[in-house]
Amino acid sequence: MTLLGIVSIILGLFSAKFAMIQRTRLQVYAFAVLYVAHLAATLVYFGYVQSQGGDSELYYFDELDFYNRGFALGTGVLIYFVQTLKLWIGGSYLDYFMMFHAIGFCGVALLMRVFEEIYLSMGTERPPYILLLLLLPSIQFWTCAIGKDAPLFTAVSLCLWAAINLRRRYWALAFAIGLMVLIRPHIALVAVMASALALL
Repeated sequence: MTLLGIVSIILGLFSAKFAMIQRTRLQVYAFAVLYVAHLAATLVYFGYVQSQGGDSELYYFDELDFYNRGFALGTGVLIYFVQTLKLWIGGSYLDYFMMFHAIGFCGVALLMRVFEEIYLSMGTERPPYILLLLLLPSIQFWTCAIGKDAPLFTAVSLCLWAAINLRRRYWALAFAIGLMVLIRPHIALVAVMASALALL
């Protein structure tokens, strides 16, 4: 692993800044458990693709030469992103797993924040077991590898956070939808329709 991977791991930890409003002991412990679980899932997934292969190879190795075909929405966006970074700053396969781990974990941290804000707005105490939802294997594994899932999950989490207070967070919604358009345009359409209904 190079400096890129180490910086990515540190950036994932920095998501603690927006994951919690009240920094209680329970919140800090929950964040630490979530982070370690996500990092472990990343390393397990990385070990798995070494022997079994996976979609992440398409983005990092670009054996089908998508990069030279130019920019395109969907898969092409991420291939272009990864290959451009590799060209500019290099980095190993593990480094890029760590980068997407950081991106995906930002989505997990945002959901943690959403849960807290919802219960605070209702004036009720949040049951501690609610945070166990964030340990679901589908969340941990689909958001830790090189691919569309980590940034898409973070964009959806950002939409949820923005929806709590659309008047003040319209910029977050716009950014999230822009990210969705690049990666999965049809999901962006669903998000726009849902936001319109919420405003009505």
